[in-house]
Amino acid sequence: MEEGRARQVEEFLQRGVDGEVITEAQRAALLALAREGAAGPEESRTLSVVGVAYTLGALLVLFASGWFLVSRWASLGAGGVLAVALGYAVVLVGVGLRLTGIGFPRAAGIAQILAISLTPLVAWSLMRLAGEWPATDPLDPLWQYAPWRTSRYLVLDLATLLVALVTWRARRFPLLIVPIAVALWWTWFHVSQMLEPAGIGARFDEWVMLGGGCAMLAGADALDRWQRREQLELRDGDYAGPMWYVSIVAFAIGFMVVWFDLNRAQRHVMLPVALAVLGLSLATRRRALFAVGLAGVFGYLAWLADDVFKAGALFPIVLAALGIGMITATVWAQRRFPVIVATMRGGGKDLPWPHWVSWLPAALCVVIVAGEVRGLGDREQALFLERFRAAQKESHGPRRGNDRAR
Repeated sequence: MEEGRARQVEEFLQRGVDGEVITEAQRAALLALAREGAAGPEESRTLSVVGVAYTLGALLVLFASGWFLVSRWASLGAGGVLAVALGYAVVLVGVGLRLTGIGFPRAAGIAQILAISLTPLVAWSLMRLAGEWPATDPLDPLWQYAPWRTSRYLVLDLATLLVALVTWRARRFPLLIVPIAVALWWTWFHVSQMLEPAGIGARFDEWVMLGGGCAMLAGADALDRWQRREQLELRDGDYAGPMWYVSIVAFAIGFMVVWFDLNRAQRHVMLPVALAVLGLSLATRRRALFAVGLAGVFGYLAWLADDVFKAGALFPIVLAALGIGMITATVWAQRRFPVIVATMRGGGKDLPWPHWVSWLPAALCVVIVAGEVRGLGDREQALFLERFRAAQKESHGPRRGNDRAR
């Protein structure tokens, strides 16, 4: 839909809401319908097979390039990898420009994202040629030194982020949020590893990973509020959607890493967290978040069934019942999701909580990480005192024996 016509439609429907002719929920539904009717051939919701075909095509390109590079990595060397990566990038950028010109923006966006995904290979090749990424044995002490190793990976993250932002400057499209979000998550993780105190253990990395996922969810919340406030979805597309999806995946990975390290009593936290994700999905109207929350609920029930019925003969039956229940709940949710959202939101336009609330989970993770660092200092001090007292005991013992001999 052209920008001028889009604004006219928005203003017309807003007058209907102001005059109490239609509700806010009906306005949103009509805007979505207007956008679908004005969409090009690839954007119609009835042609979801197109999206599947695009995804499969992108995966085939990644598989082909990955297979070629892995099978020829040693013989190509840094220069060969650089040439292949740049060649793929040039072709993909050209395809993207051509697809944009003939009216297929989604396909063009996927091609450009594939080109951006080659940035780490280009950066690695340049670093290897410059001698900043030496061919070290993974067991080499230099490679085992975390700050040195992660500083090299951080260059790859920042290079990818820079290329994505330059592309954003030239042409904005919603799918471009995906490489930006992924690069930000890896940047957070590698910066934290560079600052990681020596000897602190795995819990530091686990909570840092979870904190990164929580921070990304808060960023998705901010982007969603900005998009709703500026009413950009009709004109430019859904920028918040890709950010929500990448963020919830990052959060789920971080949460499961932490969850497996909890004791039996603490693992019950999975249920309230899954219910919170379900509530978040209803507030943001994101089906993917609803699917993750639903998977969390059934994951908790499966763990509980394993914990309670594992030793009995009922465990396979309970597990099968949970599987059937998850299928049924998913079908029901897909059919009733719009009605549930309308009931929960009540036609509200903005998210129903203050923005600062979204940062509380990330702040909690930061507090736990700070506690881990402080605990490391206390443990080191206790160990030092223990060794000091042992040394004192050993030094006084022989001296008393010698005094008696005299």
